[in-house]
Amino acid sequence: MSSANGITAPLVECVLEPLLTQLLRLFPSRSDTRFRRLGSSTWRQMSRFHYLTDEEIAASIDKDSAYVRAAALDDMTRFLVMTIPAGSRYSDSEQFSRLLACLRASKLHPKSYRAADSEDIQVFLPFSEATDTASAARVLSSELLKENFEIAPHSLIIHSTSEPFTLPLQAKFAWLNDDLSVKVLRDDIGLDAAIALFLADLSRAAVSPAVLIDRPAPANQFLAASVDKASSQSEVVVEAINHPIVFEESDSDFRAPMVEEVSELETQQELGAQLQLFSVPAIQQPRYEPLPIRRSRRRRPRSDPQAPRAEPQTNKLFPVITTDNISTSNSRKEVAQKD
Repeated sequence: MSSANGITAPLVECVLEPLLTQLLRLFPSRSDTRFRRLGSSTWRQMSRFHYLTDEEIAASIDKDSAYVRAAALDDMTRFLVMTIPAGSRYSDSEQFSRLLACLRASKLHPKSYRAADSEDIQVFLPFSEATDTASAARVLSSELLKENFEIAPHSLIIHSTSEPFTLPLQAKFAWLNDDLSVKVLRDDIGLDAAIALFLADLSRAAVSPAVLIDRPAPANQFLAASVDKASSQSEVVVEAINHPIVFEESDSDFRAPMVEEVSELETQQELGAQLQLFSVPAIQQPRYEPLPIRRSRRRRPRSDPQAPRAEPQTNKLFPVITTDNISTSNSRKEVAQKD
């Protein structure tokens, strides 16, 4: 018996240690946390420089803990959390059943709990592998809004990286049925059993995140269908407008020359289009400006050099002596001397 007891004790410790480790790995974001005293409704923000340790989380899920802690999801997560406040309309069993039906129609397996030290309802949506928290929360919010669910702090909260949620397995935590009746109270079972039960719930309900992330967009399908319908209607309208024109036999003589003119016009248009294939730059003629005519101040030569010059007007009071008069007097003297 002693040997059996010596063997079983180490095995129990080895089994329980991985369970606590697995639980702590679910909450990797430790910088943005809140806390409140047990029985109080006022949350207090921890310092941004404070890192929530594993020991503090382990102490908070113990029965003797005097505080309740809350933490936010990391950028990558293996589950999503929704909180329904105690005064929300979705805390009614009928509305809550409608919410569960919507989630299950989306191929998700929700797990319902009562939040620690409160009457709020928590819904966990586990995944088989880590996924982007912001994308998953955005798609889930879109799916619920399409089903006319109200996403607001007083009605339905979808937690992400900026909205801390109350950590599970703390004081007065409980497992709930679909009708919101209590299935198991955390205070009624031990810590080891509570951790094992909670991890088993998440493991059995885990689905691939692609079920939520890679959902087809019904809005795009509806838009494509409406576009196809509109295009088919436009084709019918075009066919109705472009109905064939039927000429009567009396217009045959008038139609023949019109066809020839149209064909000749089309030939000219085709020839013009072919010529337009080669763009020829326009030749710009140089602009010549007429030069101003400059008149010479020199006297023009006479056509007949032997023609007598016109005698200038003489001033009788003050005669003007010119070279012409001198030359004439000299010639007269030479003629007189010869004689």
